[in-house]
Amino acid sequence: PGIYCAGTYSVDFNRPTNDTFSLNLFTRSGFQGNFLLNGSNSLVPATSFTPVPGTSNTIMGAKIYFTPSQVPAGGHNILTNTRDIFGCAMQNGSNSGGSDFGFLSEFTSYPSILAGPSSATVCSNSTYTLSAQVGGGNVLGQWSSNGFGTFSGGNTALTNTYVPSNLDTLIHPVQLLLTSVGPCTVLKDTILLTVTPAPLVEAGADQNICANNPVLNLGGTVTRGASTGIWTTTGSGTFTPSNTNLNASYTASSADTTAGHVFLILTSTGNGSCQAVSDSMKVTITHAPGVNAGPATLTVCANNNAVSLNGVVSGGASTANWTSTGTGNFTPNNLQLNATYNPSAGDVLSGTVWLKLTTTNNGLCKSVSDSLEVFFTPAPTVNPGATIDVCKNAPVVLLNGSVTGGSSTGIWSGGAGIFSPSNTILTATYTPTSSEISAGTLFLTLTSTNNGFCLSSNNSVQINFHDKPSANFSFSNLCLNTPSNFTDFSLPGSGSLQAWAWNFGDGGLSSVQNPVYTYTNSINYTVTVQLIVKNTYGCYDTTSRVVKIFPLPEAAFWITRNCSGNGLNLDFHDSSYVASTDTINTWFWDFGGLGQSTLQNPVQSYPTTGANYNVTLIVSTKHACTDTLSKSFVLYPRAKAGFYFSFNQGQSTGTIVNFTDTSKYAITWNWFFGDNPQGTSSIQNPSYTYFGNGNYIVTQVVHDQYGCTDTARNVVKIDNVTTDISTLIPNAISPNGDGRNDIWHLDFITAYYPKASVDIYNRWGENIYTSQGYEIPWNGIYSGHELPAATYYYVIVLNDPKYPNPFKGAVLLLR
Repeated sequence: PGIYCAGTYSVDFNRPTNDTFSLNLFTRSGFQGNFLLNGSNSLVPATSFTPVPGTSNTIMGAKIYFTPSQVPAGGHNILTNTRDIFGCAMQNGSNSGGSDFGFLSEFTSYPSILAGPSSATVCSNSTYTLSAQVGGGNVLGQWSSNGFGTFSGGNTALTNTYVPSNLDTLIHPVQLLLTSVGPCTVLKDTILLTVTPAPLVEAGADQNICANNPVLNLGGTVTRGASTGIWTTTGSGTFTPSNTNLNASYTASSADTTAGHVFLILTSTGNGSCQAVSDSMKVTITHAPGVNAGPATLTVCANNNAVSLNGVVSGGASTANWTSTGTGNFTPNNLQLNATYNPSAGDVLSGTVWLKLTTTNNGLCKSVSDSLEVFFTPAPTVNPGATIDVCKNAPVVLLNGSVTGGSSTGIWSGGAGIFSPSNTILTATYTPTSSEISAGTLFLTLTSTNNGFCLSSNNSVQINFHDKPSANFSFSNLCLNTPSNFTDFSLPGSGSLQAWAWNFGDGGLSSVQNPVYTYTNSINYTVTVQLIVKNTYGCYDTTSRVVKIFPLPEAAFWITRNCSGNGLNLDFHDSSYVASTDTINTWFWDFGGLGQSTLQNPVQSYPTTGANYNVTLIVSTKHACTDTLSKSFVLYPRAKAGFYFSFNQGQSTGTIVNFTDTSKYAITWNWFFGDNPQGTSSIQNPSYTYFGNGNYIVTQVVHDQYGCTDTARNVVKIDNVTTDISTLIPNAISPNGDGRNDIWHLDFITAYYPKASVDIYNRWGENIYTSQGYEIPWNGIYSGHELPAATYYYVIVLNDPKYPNPFKGAVLLLR
C-alpha cells in the first residue's frame, strides 16, 4: 500500500550542470499521460512508461533524459500530474563518478475525493449528471444515496447519472454520497440534491362539438414545475387568441370536420430543469343539422296568393319553425313543416317576401336555416288610355291601351265601328260609325286576356268628337332684312286655339301666335306663307298666302374736299344701292348737329379742323324699305410736305441716305430720289443708296385723307462714293478693348457684297480667319486665344463681276 499511497502531485527541481540529466518517474497505470513539465505535455510522454516489475502492471515507471535545451542548467523546473500522485528521482552526471542523485517525492499520502458541487437542484422528470474525482492513491469510489432514485452507470462509475424518483421530491435534500475505494485512507464526499416536482399538465376531459358550431372553449392547467403551456392539434384548426393561452378556444377546420375527430395536446413550457410534460384530449365532431325550405323562389298571383310549403329537416335536428319577413300568417301554424303561408296586403304590395325555415332542438349544434323568396305578380291592370279627343273631319281613333301585371294581352269591345288590324291589338286604330261621330261621345272597353291564375280586369276609355278650327292671318309690308309682323285671326271651332305652326316659305319656322319674322334671302322675293293652327282638342286647319318681299336698299356714300383755298366745305356723294326690282326715292342726311338735308348729294360746311364729326344717311325705297349708314371722321387740315436726311460721310462704294418724314396730316407718301434711272418709294421713312457722286433733287409728294396733295424738295450732295476698294480696307487694328479699332471694319462688304469671302493668314501661311460674307468681324482672336502683335495678310474675293480680281494686302495687329 505504501507505493500506491505515497507521492505528490507536484515537485520542483534544478539542473545543476549541463551533464547528463534524467528523471526517474513512477505512477499508477492510467495516469502516465497526465504529466506536465514546465506546462508542456510533450516532454514527459506516456510512451516513455513501462510496467514496474512485481506490481502486476498497476505501477508504470520511466527514466527520461533531457537535453539542456529541454531542461536548462540552473533553471527552476516544475513537474505536475493533473490527476494522481507520482514518485520522482533526479540524476545529474555520469554513472562512474561525479553524479548527483536525489529522490524528490514525499512519502506522505495525499488522498482526495470530490463528488461534485456541494448542492444542486434537479427536476424529478430529469436526470443529474455526476462527474466525480478520486485521487491521492485511491482511484475508485462507490455511490450511495438516501433517495429512491438510481445510478444509471452503477454504483462504482465516477462519471455517472442519477435518475431521480418522484418520491425524491419528499426528501429534503437527497444525499448523494461518494466513498473512495483503494489502499489509501477512505474518504467521503456528499452532494445535497434538491429534487423539484415535474410539471403537472391537464388538457381536460374529451369533448364533443358540432360541425356547424366548431368552437371549443379550452380550460387546460399547468402546475407544479411549470405554469405555462402550448396547445397543438393533430388537425388543422386554429387557436384563439393564441395556442399559448391555456384558456384559448379551438376552431375546428373543415378537414377536422370531415375526419370526425381531432386530438388536442397541451404541453408545458417554461420548464426550467424539468422535461416538458404533455396531456391530450379527444374532440369528437358531430354532423350539423340539414334543412330544405323548398325551391329557391316561388311565384304567385296577387289575387291568388296562398303559398303551399313543404319543408324538410335532417341530420342533428328533427323539428323546425317558419318565419316571414312579411306580416302574413301560417296555417295551421308555423311549427308544421307542411304549412300554408297566407300573405298580407302589405306583403303583396311590396312584391316579394322571404320565408325562412329554421331548425330547433339542435343540441350542441347551431340552428340552420334555409329560405325561399316568394314573388307576387300583380293582378292584371288594364289601362285603356286617357280620354281621346278626335276631330270630326279626321275621325280616326288611335287607341293606346296597356295590360300589365298578371297579363299583357287584352281585347277591345263596346263600339259598332271597325278595329284595325283587330280588336286584340292594344294599340289598334278604331274607325267610328257616322252615328257615333254625330253623337259626339263613345265608350270603348279593354278587358285583359291570358290571365293565368289571375282574374281578368277591364276598364273603359271615353272618346269625344270635336269640330276643327279655321285658319287665317294678315301681314304688313315685307322688306328684306327688316322685321315684319304677321297677325293671326284664326277661329278655334271647338275649345280654344292651342298651337300655331308658321312656315315662311324660305325655310323659316315659328310656333308663336303673332310672330315677327325677317326675310334675309336676297334671291327669292316671292314666297308662300303657310299657317297651321290646332285647337285644344288636337284638331288642325291650314291656310296659305303668297307674299312679296321687297329688297332692302344698302346705304353708302363717300366724301370729297375742295383742295384749293382755305374753305372747309365737304361734298357728300350718295352711292346707295337697291336691286333693280325697286328704286330709292328719298334721302335723309344728318350732319351731327350741324344741319340736315334731303338732297341726294349735299354740300356741308364745317366750322373748324381737328374735331370729330358724325354723319348719318337714311335711304328709303318706294316700298318704304330703309337702310341707315353712319360714319365718324376727324377733319384734319390739308397735308403739308416736309423731310430731312442724313448719311455717313466716310468713303464707301455706295452711300446709304436715311430720309425722315416731317410732313403733317399726310396718310400716303411718294418719294422720287432724283437719280437715273430714278428710284422711288412709298413708305414714310425710306432709306436709299446712291452709287455715284453728285447732286440729287429728292421730291416728296404727300396726300391727306381726301386726296389733297403737297410737295417738298431737297438737294442731296454725295461726294464720298469711291470705286477704289483698296481705300476701304483698314491696314491696322488694335483689339485692346478701348472701343476704338477693336475689330477690322469691312462695312462695305456687309452692305454691298454679302457673298464675298474673306481670309487672313499669318506670316507662315497659316489661315487664322475665314468668312463667307462678313457678319462676324475679325477681332485678333484665333481658336479662343489672342494673337500676338504682328503683320497679317488678307485675301478678299468680292464675287462680283465688276471686281473679278481678289484684293490682297497686309494688316498690322497692335497690342
